[in-house]
Formats: sequence, C-alpha cells, structure tokens
Amino acid sequence: MKGILFCLVVFAACSKGTTNPGGIDPSILVTNLSDDTATVTWVGDAGTQTVQVPPRTANVCTRWTQSFDSLYTRVAAGQNASVTSPWLHFSEYPYYFQVDTVFGSQAVGGTATGIANHIAATEC
Repeated sequence: MKGILFCLVVFAACSKGTTNPGGIDPSILVTNLSDDTATVTWVGDAGTQTVQVPPRTANVCTRWTQSFDSLYTRVAAGQNASVTSPWLHFSEYPYYFQVDTVFGSQAVGGTATGIANHIAATEC
C-alpha cells in the first residue's frame, strides 16, 4: 500500500510543472468515520502544524499555510491507523492535495482501523 501511495505521489508530481503558483497551499481533506479523534500533522522546514479532526466528522479541510521548501504529512487515529507521506520537495512537487478517510469498525467499538488515502487533483 505504501508503495502504491508513493507511486501515486510521484506520478501526480511528475505530471505538473515545477513552479509553485501563488495562493495555492498544500491541503488534506479528512473524513473521520471512526469514534477516535484523527490528527493531521504537517512537518516542514518552517515548523510543525497539527489539526485535530473530531470523531464522526466529514470533510475537514486542513492546509499548510506556512512558507515551505519541503514537508511531509501524517494522518493518524487510534492506535492502529496512520499514513505518512514521503518527504516532498516543492521544487519537484509544486502541488500536493491529499484526501484521507479514517474508517472505524463496529466490531471493535468504532475504533479507527484504517485510513484510505489518495492524491487529489485540486485543493480542498
């Protein structure tokens, strides 16, 4: 799964130009279907930014609004669900838009059990 995500990131990045357009921030759209709080963490050369997504919340958009040259992202919920992007250099990846859905299992009381992750064509 991580290999597929990496290939998608590389493919999406290679299909774009290398000039970062003004006013477009990297973004992650999160839908949290679990009973756990999901955490989106942006880690970049300019610092760290964390956003909490409450349980059972749909379509929360989080953006990296600090200046940047490079960063990576991590979305996590509960003890068993997380996804981390590779380190992205924005001279090579000028656009980065991600969509994540946190799933919960009723068999384990709604606890987060996985995260579906894909690259999007536009910011949220």
